[in-house]
Amino acid sequence: MAQLDRLVEGQAYMLLTVDYFTLLGWIFFALILVIWLAKPPFSPQGGGGGH
Repeated sequence: MAQLDRLVEGQAYMLLTVDYFTLLGWIFFALILVIWLAKPPFSPQGGGGGH
């Protein structure tokens, strides 16, 4: 019975790990979209260069 308990517990940790990395993947994907769609902090027109 203890062996079955260890097996079930090991599988539960494996499923938890998969869910954790799936959540992290979605979070990174959302952050990439936010960065991609963000307005750049500089304006291309005006101003003179030092050249």
